[in-house]
Amino acid sequence: MQHVLIVEDDIQQNNLIRKTIQKQYKDWIIDSATSYDAALTLLQTSKSPYTIFLLDIQLSLSKGDRGGFFLAKEIRKQSIYYTTPILFLTAISDEGYYALSEFHCYNYICKPYTPLDLLYQLEQMLITGYLQNLIRIKDTQQIHH
Repeated sequence: MQHVLIVEDDIQQNNLIRKTIQKQYKDWIIDSATSYDAALTLLQTSKSPYTIFLLDIQLSLSKGDRGGFFLAKEIRKQSIYYTTPILFLTAISDEGYYALSEFHCYNYICKPYTPLDLLYQLEQMLITGYLQNLIRIKDTQQIHH
């Protein structure tokens, strides 16, 4: 079972992402936030660790806002999340390389994307064992520490 954190400030997009994932993966736990601060609160209060993050890069209407990148930095500072997959959601395609290299994210999807695009990325993580392997690593870390 996966524990997903969606951070998308557009409420319609946020709901669409949540519904798309819930429809395909009924047993996954999905939390969502619409702001950087709300996401930080969820990170601090979650009873179980997240196994994947879906982060919008631009978390407000302010031009130049890169709240998703700042959030990724905060996520990576926590040792339990150092290798947890991040899938960035972006309206600006040239930010993809920066996201991949700076945050070692799994991948990114450029807006506008379809529910099938989102599901494809999630399925690739499952097919390759990327999510499953991370869960085993985290379980092992919890047992030994």
